[in-house]
Amino acid sequence: MLRGIVREKSAPANVSQPSPSPAAVSANVSHPSQNSTEVPTNISQPSESDTDVLANVSHILVVRSRTGQPCLLAALNATIQISYKVLEGIVHERYVSTEDIQLPEDVRAEGVCGTNQSQLLLDWGNGTFHLNLTFSLQEPSSPSLNSTWSLTAISVSYDLSNSLVFPAASEATLVTAERSDLSLFTTEVGQTYSCQRDVTVQVGTEDEGIDVNFHNVLLAAFGVTSTDFPNEINTCAEKDSSEDSEDILIPLIVACCLSAIVIIIVIGYVISRIIQRKKEQSDYRAM
Repeated sequence: MLRGIVREKSAPANVSQPSPSPAAVSANVSHPSQNSTEVPTNISQPSESDTDVLANVSHILVVRSRTGQPCLLAALNATIQISYKVLEGIVHERYVSTEDIQLPEDVRAEGVCGTNQSQLLLDWGNGTFHLNLTFSLQEPSSPSLNSTWSLTAISVSYDLSNSLVFPAASEATLVTAERSDLSLFTTEVGQTYSCQRDVTVQVGTEDEGIDVNFHNVLLAAFGVTSTDFPNEINTCAEKDSSEDSEDILIPLIVACCLSAIVIIIVIGYVISRIIQRKKEQSDYRAM
């Protein structure tokens, strides 16, 4: 589970600041209290499985405002898969190598609180790696609906000059990749998002070859009132909908191909019969 070593300082200059409310500039690791928080009467009690998920959380990253009010809670594991170019051999032939970078236990965390956006800023490896997560608030389309929040942007940066991590990298440069068209982990304000399965996100272009894989995720953004995760949990589906689409798509493609083959055979047979019949008629007339 994630453990953050936190230093209080302002957010990095290369990160866009969300609209201010008291802006937060610190994050810390909190141990959940033994007493569960009071559940509002308009929210259903958590199931036994949900309670188990919350009970197993040992360390939580807490993003606070300058007034000390928590605004974002996170407990997650992440792996960044990075592809980079390497020079090899006497002729310096260039090929692509891949490294899987696991979020370590000594990750350093910062945070930014805003009215409509909050950010969790992680770095490790003496500044070699940075992973920034932006959460945005979405107002409801109808008064009868509740506001929701989502993970809307991911930024990854890494330093290829670190030869211990990227041996024989062809370019000793700082690489930054961003994706800001996301709508992941959508959850109502005041709820906890929970997902134990892997969720993989491609960041940047395909040529950059950067994937972020999240697993064992617990998140709460906006409407956070304490350092404990809200008891009402929004649990992700056991299987990604895209996987279901693939499961349906492959048999459908096979069925279409077989149908096309059958149709071609039938058409070929009909054409051959017509040609044969015309030939028989012409032979009969010649006689």
